Amino acid sequence: MRRDIDALAARLAERQHGVFARAQIQREGGTKSLMKRRVAAGLWKAVAPEVFRLRGARPSWHQRVMTRCLSWGEGAVASHSAAAGVWEFAGFRPGPVDVTVPRGRRRSGRPVGPHWARLDPDDVTVSHGIPVTTPARTLVDLAGTVPLDKLEVALDDALRRRLTSTGELRHLLKKMSRRAGSKALRALLNEREGRPVPGSPFETMLLRAMKEAGLPDPVRQHSVVVDGVLAGILDFALLPERVAVEADGYEHHAGRARFDHDRSRRNRLTVAGWLVVHVTYPEFKRSPDAVIETIRRALHLRRQGGAP
Repeated sequence: MRRDIDALAARLAERQHGVFARAQIQREGGTKSLMKRRVAAGLWKAVAPEVFRLRGARPSWHQRVMTRCLSWGEGAVASHSAAAGVWEFAGFRPGPVDVTVPRGRRRSGRPVGPHWARLDPDDVTVSHGIPVTTPARTLVDLAGTVPLDKLEVALDDALRRRLTSTGELRHLLKKMSRRAGSKALRALLNEREGRPVPGSPFETMLLRAMKEAGLPDPVRQHSVVVDGVLAGILDFALLPERVAVEADGYEHHAGRARFDHDRSRRNRLTVAGWLVVHVTYPEFKRSPDAVIETIRRALHLRRQGGAP
């Protein structure tokens, strides 16, 4: 029995980020006295009510999330910001460990602050070995708890990576129409209807800034063809002025070969009559107002008949 329990603990720890629940051991015949002996021998460590960590397992954020889910028992899942961290949504780093537990569950000694809700089976899945709300349900939960700009970046990231779809989100919002933040999320979906998803989190942020500044709504991922040849695909195209706004993230524009390619592409666009405004992420973060003003002046120049 002792060998069986030790093997079970090892298997559970391997797939659960180094931790396992007392209930999981008890279901296979493990007794309280056996568990106490394992803790006393330093083989297991109690890291939360009803949860042990196997000796040698390194602490991690994923382990913290798994520990909290196990501590709250069957049906507890990572949700909200923790789920966003599990799914690696843009703008969300490993941080607070949010869990959602079945309504009515109260357990003394557990970490405070869980969310109580009834989750449909379709709202729950497993990622990285952790029970977690689906990407769609995670976004609906975030809509009521995070600022609009942060929600928008996460939404576009999830859509871009095809973790969910606008159709799936609309279906879920229909079932949860009174959910806090549902109106804001629905409005974001309406803005994306029939349009390409921005190509990066930076593009999402730049697009939001342009909208809030009252600039014209740009065409996204606009193809420029000259003499039957593709001259370039623009991040944002302001028509009819032919002003292009390019969001230059360093990771997409590094290296000599890429530098030469970008300059050649810009020359082709200039010859085709486009005035190209390049915006770097550091520049935008440092002074978004100055970036918006540059775009505004470029529009003014073209409306006054200025050449690129």
